[in-house]
Amino acid sequence: VLSLYDPELRQHAYHPRATAYYFRRWQRFVMDFHAHDAAEIMYVISGTCRVEAEGASHAMKSGQLILLDARVPHRLIVDPGPCRMLNVEFIFVEPYGPFPTVRDLCQGCPSLQALLGSRRPYVLLKDREIVYQAMRNLVMELDPHRGSMSFLGHLYWAQVMISIARLAEEAEAESGRQAQRYVQQAIEFIHEHYDSPLKVADIAGAVNLHPNYLHRLFRAEMGVSLMTYVTRYRMEKAKMLLANTGIPVTQIGAYVGIGSSQYFSAVFKR
Repeated sequence: VLSLYDPELRQHAYHPRATAYYFRRWQRFVMDFHAHDAAEIMYVISGTCRVEAEGASHAMKSGQLILLDARVPHRLIVDPGPCRMLNVEFIFVEPYGPFPTVRDLCQGCPSLQALLGSRRPYVLLKDREIVYQAMRNLVMELDPHRGSMSFLGHLYWAQVMISIARLAEEAEAESGRQAQRYVQQAIEFIHEHYDSPLKVADIAGAVNLHPNYLHRLFRAEMGVSLMTYVTRYRMEKAKMLLANTGIPVTQIGAYVGIGSSQYFSAVFKR
């Protein structure tokens, strides 16, 4: 059994083979946690549901899909419903026809190469009807008994995976841009309020994020923690005040948001 992210897929010749697929309308349904040897695409056609995987719960609605790797425990919850879904499960097997292999597709599509190299247990995305139409076409080309695909079926599977890869690439880029916006908002807040007592929770509240999440974003983007940045900015302001004003040294700390002159001296010296 190969994972979606097994390097073997990108280095040797393998074809996809469908093991299950269905359109279904769910109403008040709670699935048991389960895992299987097939990767799976779950697509919400209409309504709402929740998918739980890897300790996280994701609310999903019309036009959203989740790509789950093989052997990832997950379950579907529909409460109350209704929720219409299209699911396709597939494994990878030795080549069985003159069709493009997964390796061929990766070599021709950097987005797919990047997705299959990312080693994520699941990918949650918003579609623009592209994946849904390709999935519908794919199902129509599958042998209902063996799951084998016609040549056209292989092309539709390729369209599904390449479209998902491109959506994932766009979502990651947008996530990076959003992270930059949050960090910039946090920096602007710090610059405006450095002369007041500041905590991570204060800064996070100003940009409407959880403190731990903002802390991770800030460190990833800036290379330092939030409070290290605050301290450095305060010390730059303190140096400016010391060099260009007549404010007594004992009062400089108060001007940059540090109430204790002893603590200010220790931080400034450090």
